Amino acid sequence: MSGPTISSLPNELLIAIAVAGQEDNEAENWETQSTTWKVEWILSQLSQRFRDVIVGASELWALIETDVSGKGSVEILELYLERSRASKISVTLRESPAFQQNWAHQIVPHLDRIKELRIALRTRRAPGLGLLDPFCDVAAPHLQHFEVAYITNEHHLNAPEGVITIFSSGAPRLRFLKIDGFRLPDTLPLLTASLTHLELRTAQYRNPQIDHIVAIAAQCPLLVRLHLDITFRSIPHNRRFHIPPLKFLHISISETGDPDFLSKIIDSFDTPALTELVVDSSHGDQIAHLLSLTSLPRSSFPALTSLSFAFVRSDSCPCETDPRLAPNHTILSPPAIFPALSHLTLINQCYTSRLIRDIVGPASEPWPLLKAVTLFVKEPLFAAMRDTIDHAVRSKRKRGQSLPKIQLSRARSPLGPRNWNSADGETTDGEIFW
Repeated sequence: MSGPTISSLPNELLIAIAVAGQEDNEAENWETQSTTWKVEWILSQLSQRFRDVIVGASELWALIETDVSGKGSVEILELYLERSRASKISVTLRESPAFQQNWAHQIVPHLDRIKELRIALRTRRAPGLGLLDPFCDVAAPHLQHFEVAYITNEHHLNAPEGVITIFSSGAPRLRFLKIDGFRLPDTLPLLTASLTHLELRTAQYRNPQIDHIVAIAAQCPLLVRLHLDITFRSIPHNRRFHIPPLKFLHISISETGDPDFLSKIIDSFDTPALTELVVDSSHGDQIAHLLSLTSLPRSSFPALTSLSFAFVRSDSCPCETDPRLAPNHTILSPPAIFPALSHLTLINQCYTSRLIRDIVGPASEPWPLLKAVTLFVKEPLFAAMRDTIDHAVRSKRKRGQSLPKIQLSRARSPLGPRNWNSADGETTDGEIFW
């Protein structure tokens, strides 16, 4: 019995197959070259009919990805720009030591149709000679998503000197901005009107001037997600982060702060709509102090439902070996400053056992809204942590009290600010307690 072959499929179906097979250009590993051939390229080589159909479908050539490295890369870039015609395009450019300045300028005439742009830099170049330079003093009227990262040997290093200047003539539709390894200028008036997602990563402020970052955030009236991968070493002076619509916040703090340091940093955020908060480099005594407060001097978080704390160093926190650093505050159950909290995550935190006893232990008060507690601990502490949870569960059940879902997993090394919350890379299968 014979049936239709792929060569007999209608043109519309061939195009649909190609669209379905295209790689997602927003993958997290965009900074490295894909190891697979692109589906539009393969199909265009199978037959003359396929070539005519695929080449004639401009939308199939709108995902442009190239290593700007010399042989063949410029020709591929030109080919995709030509075949995409008037379609809005997503462009990924990766620099190499063989990069030449004139190659990057080929993309500039097409800026009016770029909707997404990602640039990976692997070399330090003088001003006027880098891959970013063609994008400094131009406008990108349809750009919605922009990422730039400085990378060497697949690891993100300390930031190059200087401030990144991009699209100084405006990008009025920009919603997503991620800057990795560079500093931003003090003002971004033509980039921030529509911005809803901002990420500043990899220690681009070596001696953070927090007021500078406060000023940048203040220029983003629609900001919903803010990721600050910088280390807060001081409290903002006379200024606060006033971001009323913010829903998600990720911050890092100094590892050497006093017990009240974390609460002071959090109090500098005026974000009443916040629903999720993630904190890197926190300590158990700081968490206990924060959750013991009945109020903060200036801020309130009535909508916060998810709270995560992580100690991101590869080794365990030294606080565990010094009893003088043990928490001396009792956590309120539920915490008064986070009345809607339903999900709590502790990753490689010192004194996790003490914190858990306060939250779900025999002497803790019922916490009706708490639905889930997720714990990641290193192997040496895993058995003791399991015993602590077992005891809490038995005690609560004996009293007829309900418990949140508790998931305990082993944290692997190395932990880091980029991957601690990646369950696939950092943990083994966990144990669940009810």
